[in-house]
Amino acid sequence: MRITDIIIKTFSSDFDKLELCVKSISQNLSGYRNLVIICDATDILPEHITSILPIQIHYVDTTTVLSDTYNKTTIGYAMQQILKLSWTHYTDADVAFMIDSDCIFKSPVHMRDFFSDGGEKLIWFYRQWEKAEWAIQWKPITEYILGYPPKYETMVCQGFMFDRKLTFEFAYNIYHRFTKSPIQPFYIDTYAIRNNSLWKCVELNPKLLELSEYNAFGNYIIDHDVDNVYEKVELYSDNPTHKQYAHFTIYQHVT
Repeated sequence: MRITDIIIKTFSSDFDKLELCVKSISQNLSGYRNLVIICDATDILPEHITSILPIQIHYVDTTTVLSDTYNKTTIGYAMQQILKLSWTHYTDADVAFMIDSDCIFKSPVHMRDFFSDGGEKLIWFYRQWEKAEWAIQWKPITEYILGYPPKYETMVCQGFMFDRKLTFEFAYNIYHRFTKSPIQPFYIDTYAIRNNSLWKCVELNPKLLELSEYNAFGNYIIDHDVDNVYEKVELYSDNPTHKQYAHFTIYQHVT
């Protein structure tokens, strides 16, 4: 199985959920290499979370020139998408298993079970836009990001798997598309968001504040995964997810 790290982008308002998430990882998830948490520099992870298991923590200065124009919620939403897409600069893992702070692993599961083909192929789920319901709202911004109509809705269930090489390709594609500067080097400062190349795309094109990273990346790999790194799985009403996804749930649903 390829080297896989768990990546969580969090903030202080989610620390109560994050504590349960980290405890559930400690108790029920095996087979991953590192747990990597990315957090605002002003939101220091408390010891009752960091003491549960070893965590690689990256604090990011989220000061940005857009803060004087757009509200904190709008900025924060876009910032977390950019930091998730920048995961390759926070770890050298082959694969990122991306989850949110409110994901709870409720029964034992091995990281290998989230792969297919003997642990070699990553899995990405998708569904027809006609079945996307409220998520249809992400279709216009996804088309704007990609520059062509996205075939599917690809933000369908937690536990998103990012291949390193394809993440780099996607990030470069977005950077060059929106900066119009194919010669300028792609650069990411892992501490200061204002020096993140992808964030600079947002500053040049504030419409990107609405971006849906999972829909954009998911559609990108559907069109550009020439090496078949992924198994793309369409969700139907009688095939909600692969069986491994029965091992975890979302915090709001825990009883």
